Amino acid sequence: GFEPRAAFFISLPLIFSSTILVLKLLPTTALHHKRMGAYCIAILIAQDLIAIILLIFLGANGGGPAQWLLLPVKGVLLIAAAFAFEQIILRRIMKRCETFHETLQLLALGWCLLIALLSHTIGLSYEIGAFIAGVALARSPLSYFLSEQLKPFRDFFLVFFFFVLGIRFDPLAARTVALPALLLCVLLMAAKYGCFRFLFRKVGESADFAHETGARLAQASEFSLILVLAEQRADVL
Repeated sequence: GFEPRAAFFISLPLIFSSTILVLKLLPTTALHHKRMGAYCIAILIAQDLIAIILLIFLGANGGGPAQWLLLPVKGVLLIAAAFAFEQIILRRIMKRCETFHETLQLLALGWCLLIALLSHTIGLSYEIGAFIAGVALARSPLSYFLSEQLKPFRDFFLVFFFFVLGIRFDPLAARTVALPALLLCVLLMAAKYGCFRFLFRKVGESADFAHETGARLAQASEFSLILVLAEQRADVL
């Protein structure tokens, strides 16, 4: 089993919804042009921000109070530097290359890898850097075009992420947790569906809207898996 501190960090994202699954379950028209898409995106962004904060503080594992205070400062400085660089330099470079689609794709990928590497260098995690790079890139006038062009890369790295998790899977150890994990998933989905449906009804949405949106948001976040890996890395260090 996990230590109480590890269980706390890992269990929190279980109450979140999976960004990947929600985006896959929402049609493009509903995602960008309908009320349901606006609700889902707002909830997912809020959950991702909370998960990133957890990752930042998880990076202070084993450090003293100074380390706990320094990591948020590093995060703020990295965000400021990334946003300023994107606004002043990267946006102008992309403007000059906007007719060359392959160049734009390479610029976007290189940008995300650069910020992820910089984040790791200053003591944060790769995941935090990648998230900051993506948010900064979303401010670009070409963000919608880039999101469409980078879908194949997104799907590739998504498969690769779960493949890396899968090679660490221990079938023998899974026998002892398979049934409790299944029961937890069923209870979690039912509880989350009920909570979202109740909350949407409380803010005045229709029963059909509350049912459909609650069903789309009623699954566990992949951030729980990321935090498991981050916790293991922190323990090793």
